[in-house]
Amino acid sequence: MTCARSSSGPPRTRRLPAGWSAAKVLVGVHVVVFLVGLVSRGSVDVWQGTVGRFEYDYGLNVAFLVRGEWYRLLTSGFVHFGILHLAMNMFALWQLGRELEAPLGPTRFTLLYVSSILGGAGLVVALQVVDIPFLSQPGLQGGASGGIFGLLGALAIGLRQRGIPIMQTTLGPVLVINLLLTLSLQLSIGGHLGGLLAGAAAGSVLLRPRNGPAPARDLWAPIGVGFAAVVLAVVATALA
Repeated sequence: MTCARSSSGPPRTRRLPAGWSAAKVLVGVHVVVFLVGLVSRGSVDVWQGTVGRFEYDYGLNVAFLVRGEWYRLLTSGFVHFGILHLAMNMFALWQLGRELEAPLGPTRFTLLYVSSILGGAGLVVALQVVDIPFLSQPGLQGGASGGIFGLLGALAIGLRQRGIPIMQTTLGPVLVINLLLTLSLQLSIGGHLGGLLAGAAAGSVLLRPRNGPAPARDLWAPIGVGFAAVVLAVVATALA
């Protein structure tokens, strides 16, 4: 997707060493976490989407939150069930990072990504509690897809704010296809939709057109979205 680079305003001054980016660092963190999971599992079968002790300890399910294990709202976004699951998400993260990190800078990009992961986790928990047929998925969940959908949502809203029809870019078909796959294959519906909504909400502030540098107060947009997602999870867990 190269549709947003020319329309997102001038890139910010680098805050990381040449050749580095927040997206690359995040990809590295995901890979390291995956390798740690393999070592702890004692398995060399990286292809199977199996649930081992590591995934069980850090994946997301409302039953664990009831026991007070709130860290899972974030750690679940770094747990992947097999190398294909990891590879697809990391490719998307790297591609979207190339589009978004230039106009946002590494700090805002990272906050956007984390708030999207929390947004996906919050909706996963809420849907598990309300138990809506088709939408509620009671099993253990994990993966970076909530964060990926959040980046897609932010990019879409940023284009819309600049008057660019997203269906006339590569982003539109990519977003539609991913949503159709999410619903038809039931691929973490809460995680994907929650991440998409969180990213769009934070992105509407972070990527809005400006004549000058973005004010520091814009940082509160992803922070507020992430906080709201945590509150949603807390309220839902209290009702479980």
